Amino acid sequence: MISCKRQSRGWSDRPRQVFLKKSLGTKALREANTRAKPVLMEFDRTLRDAEALAKRPAETVSRRTTLNDAEIKRMAEYVYAKTLAWDERVRFGRDEWKRQMLHLSMRRFCSDNQDQL
Repeated sequence: MISCKRQSRGWSDRPRQVFLKKSLGTKALREANTRAKPVLMEFDRTLRDAEALAKRPAETVSRRTTLNDAEIKRMAEYVYAKTLAWDERVRFGRDEWKRQMLHLSMRRFCSDNQDQL
């Protein structure tokens, strides 16, 4: 098992430790030494790529400040459709169906066991 420890700074000021770990798949020392070199090269490549990614400047995202009428109507239709779907589900859909089935089963249970009560 090879592990590589490296400190990096995340969102906080406290350094964060990052561990890279990979099993060599053997317990024999000679075989492990043979398999270790390519794994260490892969770790170095991963760390190099991470450092390059961290140094890359952040991409600027252009944000829109206005919407046209078609976009506003499309958004309103979406919200309206979602609201109707939710209302239908609550009133007539699976939630109401479950409530009715529970009510029917309770009525059936009470009528079947009325003499025992």
